[in-house]
Amino acid sequence: MMNLSGWFREFFHVWRLSQRQVVLHMLPLFAALGLWAGVFSLYPITAIYAAIPLMMGLVVGWVHLHRVGYEAVHAEEGVHLPMKSWFVRAMRGVVVLFGFNLIGLVFFFVPSIAAQILLMPFLIFIMVEGEEPVEALKTNVRLAGSRLGGVVVFWLASVVGAWVLFMLGWLAPVAAYLTYLDVNGPGYELLNSTWVMWAVIAFGFIVAMSINYSIKVAAAITTYRVLRGQTVDTSECSVAGAGAASSEVDSVVW
Repeated sequence: MMNLSGWFREFFHVWRLSQRQVVLHMLPLFAALGLWAGVFSLYPITAIYAAIPLMMGLVVGWVHLHRVGYEAVHAEEGVHLPMKSWFVRAMRGVVVLFGFNLIGLVFFFVPSIAAQILLMPFLIFIMVEGEEPVEALKTNVRLAGSRLGGVVVFWLASVVGAWVLFMLGWLAPVAAYLTYLDVNGPGYELLNSTWVMWAVIAFGFIVAMSINYSIKVAAAITTYRVLRGQTVDTSECSVAGAGAASSEVDSVVW
């Protein structure tokens, strides 16, 4: 049974390998949101009609981030998850997750929170193992149930960490901007304008969301690897065991 330090050691390993690709693939999503915000300021009715396809695109983008994150972590193994092999199943899996959230609205969010905890790696199970949503759900819950304590603590820590870094990532640029205005430094007239203010807020939002989502994707991949016994610690133990066995064979031959 992996202790909590093993969970976080695995998480930082996964985050280090995946966060760059996750952030890069988030840029088109930010561009789409920025374009929609611009359209909304000029043509509100048109933007309202465009909101539904935008939301669908963001959902597909969220699933895609799991794919690029997993591929980045397993790049040395040459792992590729072509979209055509998982897209339809993953979209059905999103419907399952959405259903748990709807049920959670009725029962004081308990089913929703339970689903968030237990099903962190749900989409990874679908994409990597090629399972249908129902089979992936059963496998996910069965494996997570055997490590429930670690899964719950890790989920809480990842949520709190993501929230804290989200706030810091958003507030730091805004606080620096307001501080600069307060000291009335060079370029005050230019910086003290509405468009610069909104640009700083948007930049802080992009930084915060990049950190937040890279953590969430890394947490999902980490949970999958722990549940499947594919962690760095497991690999190192296997290599060490193989090395010890080889040494014993050599000594016997000698």
